[in-house]
This record gives sequence, C-alpha cells and structure tokens, in this order.
Amino acid sequence: MLSENLQREAQLLQHSWDRHTPEHLDEYLITATEDPRINIPSILTRALFADTLFPDQFAALCDEELRFGLCLTWLTDALESHPRSELAATSPEFPDAPPFLTETAQLLQDPAFPLIDYLTEALALEPDIGTNDTFASSVLDTFANVWQAELPEHKHTLPASPKPRVIELACGSGNDYRFLHNFGFAPLLDYTGIDIAGKNTANAKRRFPQIDFRTANAFATGLPDASADIIFAHDLYEHLSLEALEAALAETARLLRPGGQAWLHFFNLADTTQHEARPHESYHWNLLSQSRILETLASHNLTCDALPIRDLIHEKFAFPGYYNQEAVLITAEKMR
Repeated sequence: MLSENLQREAQLLQHSWDRHTPEHLDEYLITATEDPRINIPSILTRALFADTLFPDQFAALCDEELRFGLCLTWLTDALESHPRSELAATSPEFPDAPPFLTETAQLLQDPAFPLIDYLTEALALEPDIGTNDTFASSVLDTFANVWQAELPEHKHTLPASPKPRVIELACGSGNDYRFLHNFGFAPLLDYTGIDIAGKNTANAKRRFPQIDFRTANAFATGLPDASADIIFAHDLYEHLSLEALEAALAETARLLRPGGQAWLHFFNLADTTQHEARPHESYHWNLLSQSRILETLASHNLTCDALPIRDLIHEKFAFPGYYNQEAVLITAEKMR
C-alpha cells in the first residue's frame, strides 16, 4: 500500500504528462540528441540486448553503432551554430572537430569499409519533409538496416527456452520500443512497457496493439514478484522525490528474478555522498549520488557496476567529451 505522499506524487507525475496532447507526447524525446537511433544510452541498451541474446557475437558492431551515435550527436550540436552547407564544404576537416570525428570521416571514405559514408550523407541530405529530425531517415536508419540484416542470420543460435521477460519502466509513448522493433530486437523479447501517463501508453498501443503496455507508476507497478529477466529504464529516477526514488529502486529489485539484470540509465548522477533533491513544478530534477544509489541497490540484494558514459567513450574512442557529463549507466544483477 502506497503512503499518502507517494499516492499524491503519483497523481502529480501523471498530471505532468497527461496535461500534454497525445501528439506532443508521441514526438517527445525522440528528436535531435534524444533520438534513440543516435542517443548513446539507447544504443547501449541495444548493445546489452545484443550481448545478452548473442554473447560476444556483436561486440564490433555495437562499437561501430556507438561511434555512429557519437558522430551524429556531435554534428547535431554543430548544426546549431554552423549551416549544413558550411560543414559539408569542410568535410572531413569540420570546424573545431575532435580528431575522433575526422578519423571516422576518413574511415568511412575507404571503399572497403562496410558501412555507408553516413557523415557525408548526413551533411549532404536535408531531413525528410514533415519530420522534426536533424538528418535524413536514410542516415538515421543506418544501423536499423544493419541489425535487420544481421539478426535473422543469427536467430537460429538462440536457445529453445522462452524469450527473456523484459520490463521497461517509464517507456513513454514506446519511445525506445519502437526502435527495438525497427531494429529487429523486439521479436526476440517478451516485453512489457510501464508508464504513468495513460496518454503515453495509449500512443504506444496504437502503434503496437499486440504489445503489453500498462499504465502504472515505477514504484508500484502491480506486477508479480520476479516478473522480469531484464528491466531497463532511461532517465527516470532523477524525476522522483527521494521517498519515491527509494520505493522505485525497491520495486525494480522486487520485479527481478534471481540472476535477472537491471540496466538503469541516469542523466544526473554525480560522485557525491548525498542526494540533492531539486523539486521542479510537479516533479523533480534531482542530482543523485552514485554511491547512495549503489548502496540502495545492494541493500536489495543486487550486485552493481557504474559506468560513466564519458569514461566509456573516452576509453573506446579517445572522444574528449560528452554533452552530458553526469550520464551514467548502472547495471545490476539480482543475487541468486
């Protein structure tokens, strides 16, 4: 039974979303750097699915998709201050570009490289008419096309056991699920999406009427214990009060079966000793403590690792910076 405080918070959170039109919600957080086709947390979630379903088979491809996301994220920011024609005219020596980007541009121009030259096309092609995208769909869908070609060839290697049971918390209008579908991952998963806003789940069901989208909150989903092999969430926990945060992390742990995994993406997680609550209108925009989050998850019988996104991309590509320095992926496993 939820406390009165949590019941009231759930009502406010629901209102903060449902006050918007379905059309607005359907397009929210899927453009520019938030587009799941280039958004680094979304790419990392797909990489985790790839490695879970096909261990060690797609590491190189996942790295290339990460490179793709970083390049188009950088270009998205660059296009805010430089005309597309100017950047195209100076390719591959883009103004102020990090060495990583110019090296990638040269790599893509090698006829032997197996991918299209997505940087040249990103600057040469205008976005599709009628969309809010930064780039043409033929560019943004680069890795959707690659995964759609690769996954069917490997599907026969999957075990005969049931599909992994997956729960996404705060799924929005199927924001990430629509790309799990477009990339070819969705048929390999037994997926349930949870969102607090009925307009969001209605949007998602219109797209995917056969998929289990439910209106509920992340700290009281109503699902049975040990419902999931995998739980993932993007940019959820910072928007909760500290009481609701503790309840949501407990709920995440309750839903995992022994040996199950949680992939939790934070956008405002810092190396501090205490959470900093920052109320904002009818929800929160907190600065959370990484050590406190790890302690809370450990108290619920989960073993955890924290991976700052800035460290990952610097280690893999010597990329000098990431637009969100507080973005962290926490992976957790329920102990048996």
